[in-house]
Amino acid sequence: NIRGERLCAVECCSKLAAGSKASWMCKAHFNESIDNAATDGAVGSTAASAASRSTRSSSSTHVVVGVTSVTVGGKDEWSATKEALLPAAAAATFSNSAFAATAKKPSARTEPDFDKLEPLGKPETLPKFPETGKCQWSFEQETRVLYANFCLGKHERVHPVDYKFLTKMMELDHVSVVSEGLVDELNPSLWNLRFIAGLAGDEYCHRVRRFSRQIVAESELTRDASALNSAEDGSATTKYFVTHKEEKMNISMKLSDFFSYLAQRRACLERIASDREEKGLDPVNPSSPDDDRVGRAEGGEESFTFTSHDGKELSVNVVNDVLYLIDYDMVKLLPSLHEDFATAFKAKDFLPGGGECMMNNINVNGRPSMGPNFYVTPPASFTAFHQDGHGTVDSCHVCLSGHNEVVMLRRMPEDNKLHAMSILSGDSEDGDSSYNALYGLPHLDGLSHFPLWPTKEAIEKCAEMNYAPSVFILSPGQMLHINKGRLHAFRKLSSFALPSFDCHAELRAQVLKKSENPWVEQRCVSVAWDWEFKGVTAEGINRELVSTLECSKLNREHNVQSLAVPETSILFMARRYVSEYEQQLSQIPDGHQNEAVLAVRSTETYASTADSESNGGDATTSPSAPSSLQVLRGLLPSLSYVVDRHKKAHENAKQMEANGDEKRKVSVAPRPDAWEPPDKAGIDPWGHGDMSCKGCGAEISQCYMHCDGCEKLLSQDFNICVDCHSTRQYECFRQVNPVNDRRHASVNHVGNMKYDRKGGCPCKNGPKCKVCTYCLGCSCRCHKSFTMHLRFMSIEDEETLLQRVADAVGSCALPPDATLARLVDDEEFVDAAGA
Repeated sequence: NIRGERLCAVECCSKLAAGSKASWMCKAHFNESIDNAATDGAVGSTAASAASRSTRSSSSTHVVVGVTSVTVGGKDEWSATKEALLPAAAAATFSNSAFAATAKKPSARTEPDFDKLEPLGKPETLPKFPETGKCQWSFEQETRVLYANFCLGKHERVHPVDYKFLTKMMELDHVSVVSEGLVDELNPSLWNLRFIAGLAGDEYCHRVRRFSRQIVAESELTRDASALNSAEDGSATTKYFVTHKEEKMNISMKLSDFFSYLAQRRACLERIASDREEKGLDPVNPSSPDDDRVGRAEGGEESFTFTSHDGKELSVNVVNDVLYLIDYDMVKLLPSLHEDFATAFKAKDFLPGGGECMMNNINVNGRPSMGPNFYVTPPASFTAFHQDGHGTVDSCHVCLSGHNEVVMLRRMPEDNKLHAMSILSGDSEDGDSSYNALYGLPHLDGLSHFPLWPTKEAIEKCAEMNYAPSVFILSPGQMLHINKGRLHAFRKLSSFALPSFDCHAELRAQVLKKSENPWVEQRCVSVAWDWEFKGVTAEGINRELVSTLECSKLNREHNVQSLAVPETSILFMARRYVSEYEQQLSQIPDGHQNEAVLAVRSTETYASTADSESNGGDATTSPSAPSSLQVLRGLLPSLSYVVDRHKKAHENAKQMEANGDEKRKVSVAPRPDAWEPPDKAGIDPWGHGDMSCKGCGAEISQCYMHCDGCEKLLSQDFNICVDCHSTRQYECFRQVNPVNDRRHASVNHVGNMKYDRKGGCPCKNGPKCKVCTYCLGCSCRCHKSFTMHLRFMSIEDEETLLQRVADAVGSCALPPDATLARLVDDEEFVDAAGA
């Protein structure tokens, strides 16, 4: 409390102050809860209770209660007694935290043995390039980068043949597709910092990252001792380089202040470079820490002061600190720029919800926000290795000014991704293994240690494993498509020299050599967004869908939230394309349907593997989009998997409803949410806001569990996925009241109450619940009572939809997919573990 006293977390304790955090428990209540846990546990309750009683003391000392430790008077007494006191099944009941601290979900995976990993299959050879005269195609075999330089007139769109080839190449996850000429019609009067400062200069940016300048010896930038330079006489010569380290916390500052910082930084750096050049020194590359001080100002010239959103006055050094404005939402905060970008962009179908996006058939309000976002920074900042949306979404990165140094790997199974990161970040004790490229975020608050930038040797090792590393520079006017599940890293190209072993050393030197004033900083401005590329061939669509489903499942196992909504996308894609296919068949004269279906299937099966039928052909006869049957063939395996999961979940809920467990009630809603009148519905099934699990963050596409206690007692929505419910992840304390963290069933979600007390409860923290009649303070069962809801359609409708798709595909279904097989195997493993 405010006096610094540690108070009991059990609300019936007389020493508890209102609103105090649930972190402490007095010894008497701790021993009582131990007895209850032991009684409910899997081991003998008598022995456990005896063991707990043997540790009791008449002292009033308070104890710290956690999942892994109990401290009495500063001394750890947990280790010796935890086995006797807490059976495994009851251990989690002592956590008052939310779902992340509960028991780990069963998994079929084990830690990979990198020594046993075989190289992946070699990437396939690219087909012949189109020759429309509207695009220059080129492919760099060594870097695996495919360049598409579109030569288009004003308001001219991409030629359908080039467009079709481009989208087919975007299906290849071992090729990095870089397009140019798609954003050359942006309005220059809008896309300049002066206009943006006038438009939104008073708005605060809360996602500004700081990178601090460091002068480090060459040996600190590599783990490969053989790469270091040595003098001819054998004595090591120390070379120094300018590098930058990302600091832990975000900075909040006005947009106008950020642009003023950019101007002051440029002026300071140009003066320093000029002073050094006059003294015969390298303008930007110091030879030592002492040399780096030459030209630096002693006074306040390098200091920039601004006011943060909370009124605090902060300052940065414009030379030492590189500030990176990230994730500035153009849709909400720069609508005029967003409108201009959407109008001028010559591949609109690549935008979130566009024609090539899986979310195209989901209403706008039902999609998660994916940008586009605006990015501005001086060079030298970076984004460490990561996979967008934790592997569930594609992204596009458009470079408007400055240069981006990029490293990107192919899409791979999880074990190979971990192996690749061990190579790139170092698996020795010198390497930093604290950063999680698969399930972490590259600019997360609190992070300060990141992998070193890859060396040439590391890139060569990845190439030997056929990880298809792409090492290249993204230049102004170019757009990079990043396939879902591909690990990648960005670094803004600066004028500082790189050590020879850096994988971008030669590429950077080439860019700087072509520059008229290489020591003058180019501000780096980019636009980027996430989306869900669906693919354009049946095989490609299948790969895209299954890859997203697998990454979503892995994310749930690692307690991170996916950005994509694959299951919802699959259901609405199936609805749209099977209806389109059936409508096309309905226009065929009676008696000719069977003949037409066979002809269409034969044509579509051939077209999915033929790449050269329309190179250089007539644009009017070269469709750029897949047919409805192509899409249905691609999504049938994933649709079957999704519908089967929903069917099993619904059957299990009906069985639990029939069993009638009074402590953990389960009921099934009589109809889907979407069938209810909108003015009477308790939740909007067509929106995205409440449609993710409150526990693991997983997508809620159809089946979900709705807490009856939160609904009836709190008038709040508390929705969790069926997986979290099946493992009782709801048996926890979860604050849903924004201003009151009281552990009381009438205030917050309390699913882990330990007692069964009704009238006359000794806790004196009632009254009794009007719904379940148990004490609201210590025994209410309402937050263990859940109702299964269906979001859009009934299970029967889902099965009918699946059958319609299967009938349309007929005998030309795709062969089994290895990734989908892993998903099915995991489902069976979890079902067995749960049983």
